[in-house]
Amino acid sequence: MAVTVTVRESSTDYLDFQLLSASTGINLSTAIRVQLVIKDKDGTVVTHSTDDASPQLYITDAVNGKVQFRPHLGDLTYWRGPYQCHFWVVISALVKGSVPEDEEFTIKVQQKFD
Repeated sequence: MAVTVTVRESSTDYLDFQLLSASTGINLSTAIRVQLVIKDKDGTVVTHSTDDASPQLYITDAVNGKVQFRPHLGDLTYWRGPYQCHFWVVISALVKGSVPEDEEFTIKVQQKFD
């Protein structure tokens, strides 16, 4: 089942996600980092990581697989959307897993009101 998250352009509201495997929250306690990969409609890819120098992605509940993306103004724009996204959970230099495993999720951006 494809998941779509809808946001209003210019919103800096935090986006909460729970990373699941077989309907169970993935324990992120041993993860080196979590990355959110966002691809716009033109194919430009931006990656946000929990270990960036100025992170916008945070683990908020490691045991239950909960993360939060804190977009800055202009990160998600109507004209570049919709965005196709997935997470990488990095356990070691050689081990990482994609979430969701079978398909990407979509961030749809509604035009802002003037």
